[in-house]
Amino acid sequence: MSIERLSVEAFRSQRHALLVVRSVSDPLIVLGSTQDENLVAAHAEVRALRRRGGGGAVYVDHASTMWIDLWIPASDPNHRDDVKQAMVVIGNIVQAALHARGTAGTHVLGSDHRALPTALCFAGTGPGEVMAGGNKVVGLTAWRGREGSLFQSAMYRTMPPGLRSMLVISEEEPDERIATAQALGLDGLDADDMANELQHAMLGTGCTQVDITHAHVS
Repeated sequence: MSIERLSVEAFRSQRHALLVVRSVSDPLIVLGSTQDENLVAAHAEVRALRRRGGGGAVYVDHASTMWIDLWIPASDPNHRDDVKQAMVVIGNIVQAALHARGTAGTHVLGSDHRALPTALCFAGTGPGEVMAGGNKVVGLTAWRGREGSLFQSAMYRTMPPGLRSMLVISEEEPDERIATAQALGLDGLDADDMANELQHAMLGTGCTQVDITHAHVS
């Protein structure tokens, strides 16, 4: 199996903060940059892609998933040289966007949080990720270049199919612990709503321009 890697080249020339709402027609498994392609089970009739950021695998489909990329150029006030601090900045922006929709009771894991890497993104935790109790609301991963940083975020509107059954992983791997938008009382929230709230939150931090665009992953 040869798994295509999602490109980051289009972001390098972006001089302003950019939010990309990604959509899919068919379900996908998005692997972390260093995950083995043999992780995807032969019986799993789901296409796999590899992102540039690290971390665990994420299941994406049209019905359950909100997938939004956040590009932060090096000149942006939200840019940080330290990757852990950068993740926390983005996590705080995401939390502010959720709070604007009336959600309370979430917290952002700090830069001193010890990452718990797992095969499944929503089974582990890392700095900047948004949590509701012990369940993950938003998974984050980052790719950094000279021109800026790309953060890819995933949040579930409703509970997705079990990703574990689609992968070849040890029984010792922990299960996903997901806090959906529905569970947080955000039944009507979609990716466009979330992008608009993220835009407002970013403008409130001193960004002078935050654009929103859409990209279909075919």
